[in-house]
Parts: sequence; structure tokens; C-alpha cells
Amino acid sequence: MTSNPSIFEKAIAKSGIYDKDIHDLAKRKKMLLQFMKTLSQRDIQDAADEFRSVYDKTDGKDGYVSIEVNPHLAHDTKGTIEEARRLWATLKRAIY
Repeated sequence: MTSNPSIFEKAIAKSGIYDKDIHDLAKRKKMLLQFMKTLSQRDIQDAADEFRSVYDKTDGKDGYVSIEVNPHLAHDTKGTIEEARRLWATLKRAIY
């Protein structure tokens, strides 16, 4: 499974799935970028948890979940690496 910011943007804009989460985050005065980070990272963690059994059953041949770094970092190698490392540490869904 893969995801990227435009997939999340469409899901947030065209469905009510995230309305409660957005309302709750707004009460805590989170900024828009923080909304996206919080919601997308939680969804990726949930997907990784769901796909873990597929990964285990296929001995690592299937069951991967990925997320792209912020596309605004496309021309910033150092920023891309830092963002990838931050996501890795934040998501806490490593293959052992």
C-alpha cells in the first residue's frame, strides 16, 4: 500500500471520515500542516498494523506500507533525508 499527501488531501476534502479528528485537533489549536501530519501518520501506522499479517504470511514478499515525504522537499536533499528519518522514528513500524 502506498500513500502520499494528495491522497490524504482528497480523502479529507471529499469525505467526512476525518471531520471528528479535525474538530478535535482544532480544539487543541493545531495548525493545518500539523493536521495533515497527525492524521496521515496515524493512518499509515494503522495500515502497517493491518498489513503486518500479510508481511508475515508471505515471508516479507508483500505487506508493505509506504508514505512519501513532503513534496515541497523535492529539491532539498538534506530536508528529504531528515523528513524520512523523522517519519521512520515517529511511525515506529519497522521490519525486524
